[in-house]
Amino acid sequence: PTPKKEISSLRAHVNLIGFIWWDGYVFYRFDNWLNSDTYCDTVNEALSANLRQLNGYLYISDGVRWHRSAQFKHWCDQYNSELCD
Repeated sequence: PTPKKEISSLRAHVNLIGFIWWDGYVFYRFDNWLNSDTYCDTVNEALSANLRQLNGYLYISDGVRWHRSAQFKHWCDQYNSELCD
């Protein structure tokens, strides 16, 4: 058997994105690291079943750099969603 080994701390990293609106929500786990392009792709994949329903909604983010990128602003324009400042 493998001998027990004491560790001083445990770190974990989970890539999770969530969207919440009045009558629904989506939580989506993903494997890749995000940047402006992969963020748009991940949002598309996570919300693919709900994009029509969310047309015209206000998008509020936590201010991470790629949430405010030109690519994501274009994504918001494409789906008629307003990006909150």
